[in-house]
Amino acid sequence: MLDDAVKNFFLFDTAIDSDNLGDEVIMDAVNRIMIEIFGTASFDRIATHRLMTGAERARAAAGEFGIVGGTNILKSRMLFRQNWKLGLRDLLSLRNAIMLGVGWQFYGGKPDFISRWFFHRALAPGYIHSVRDEHTLELLQSLVPKVMYTGCPTMWEFDAATCARVPTAKAKRAIFSVTYYRPLPEVDRAILELLFAQYETVYLWAQQFEDVEYIKSLGVGGGVWIDRSLAAYDHILETEDVDVLGSRLHGGIRALSRGRRALILEIDNRAREIGRKTQLPCAPRDDLARMAAWTAGSAPLAVTMPWDNIAAWKAQFKT
Repeated sequence: MLDDAVKNFFLFDTAIDSDNLGDEVIMDAVNRIMIEIFGTASFDRIATHRLMTGAERARAAAGEFGIVGGTNILKSRMLFRQNWKLGLRDLLSLRNAIMLGVGWQFYGGKPDFISRWFFHRALAPGYIHSVRDEHTLELLQSLVPKVMYTGCPTMWEFDAATCARVPTAKAKRAIFSVTYYRPLPEVDRAILELLFAQYETVYLWAQQFEDVEYIKSLGVGGGVWIDRSLAAYDHILETEDVDVLGSRLHGGIRALSRGRRALILEIDNRAREIGRKTQLPCAPRDDLARMAAWTAGSAPLAVTMPWDNIAAWKAQFKT
């Protein structure tokens, strides 16, 4: 029975103990994919934003495999400023992790010795690993036997029908987001002022706690704050005529999936690499002219996804 089989599997849940609502967007997509493949998302879950407990290490060691919910969890120095919190005992216990639409944190160069050792040891050799951009593919494919570019799992529902639901005309209201750890106050202030000039109402959405103070520091008043929850964000997307512009990648992807126009501002490799391959609507953060043109109206959304690779990743669990 499938219910008995999934007892041998588990999920590395990248939203547990995270203050970043983008991780909730990712895991929402991961859960949908788990239900599609296995008929359930009721897996044992192990957090990646904290060190594993003894019970979790035992679970990881005993399970047939654990799927890593896609985020920018990999890096060239896995033990330095970790997105995936791993102690020595964690490193030694992991042998069967399977990547699902993961990305590389920053342009970090080739992995160091410990990171290469970890990838060889921890990533299950008999399964296809899924990465969300070609930069990650290039870095990982020399380290594990099977790896495919599949795009981000949050975009696996971006078929022609989903794209067609996104309008091309300007909305009455806008949602603005920032990324506090990539501050460019003069640029972000100019973007916010542009939105106030173009829209009747500008909503402010903080994907992380620290985004609130950063937006306030810009000194541009008059915005309407959205409660800092995914449910509140979804409610605005689903009930109001809004466009979304900002540097939060998964906030923008969420808006597109809900049939709203979005322009994602590039602050690092993530949006840049994903947009380059998929035609996700992205723009350089300092290109105000492009933003102004986009607010007036945009071309139809035409995201390109590697559907054959996505199907192959899913199919490996059917045997």
